[in-house]
Amino acid sequence: MVHRSGGLGSLRINNWKGQVLRGCCVLFTTVGFVTAIKVMPLADVIAIFFISPIFGTAMAPFLLAESVGWRRWAAVLVGFAGVLFMIQPGSNPLVWIAVFALAAAFTNSLRDIFTRRLSTTETNNSIMFCSTAFVLFAGMATLPFAWKTPDMYGIGLLALTGILQGVGQYFLVIAFRYGEVAVLGPFRYFNLVWAVIYGFLFFGDVPQQNMIIGASVVIGSGLFILWRETQLKRRNKY
Repeated sequence: MVHRSGGLGSLRINNWKGQVLRGCCVLFTTVGFVTAIKVMPLADVIAIFFISPIFGTAMAPFLLAESVGWRRWAAVLVGFAGVLFMIQPGSNPLVWIAVFALAAAFTNSLRDIFTRRLSTTETNNSIMFCSTAFVLFAGMATLPFAWKTPDMYGIGLLALTGILQGVGQYFLVIAFRYGEVAVLGPFRYFNLVWAVIYGFLFFGDVPQQNMIIGASVVIGSGLFILWRETQLKRRNKY
């Protein structure tokens, strides 16, 4: 991608602070997501992760100066209620693990916002390179404490994960260069379909009733935000 985008000059960094902040968000999102997914069913973690676009909508007025009306604020509150219904604090023995998934969703929404802000001064390559390097060196710092050398099968899975993650992240950076956070966030809801399928096929996980109901509430809130944003754009256009 560097070769096709003008050479090493496309890695030039203009906003070091923003790049470091985005790198931190990517790192904390990765740690929180992996910690949660080691214990909780895949579909449950993904369902909780769906609060991320709603976090993004809630923070967009303060960090991106994007207007959010009372209807979308109401949708944000409903979405939070859906997450509480999924987690059910006080009755769920995995509530502390679920907090890691919720924290990962929060830092993921911050990452989206920083991506949107960096897109005005940074290239796609520089954003990807800095975030990847940040996670790489942070991960290397943990090697003396928890590293276990995988077998060839594990190395193959890690390599495949890296390729898929890299391609997905690159497309995400491009998307946030041209689209607003409130509009792009809800498209992640397609993940739940794959999470349920993969969780059942590979791990035998079946989503619980509270997760299905709570995820439906969160998804409904996110889709309403998307619909409302579309209506406002149409009004402004004409």
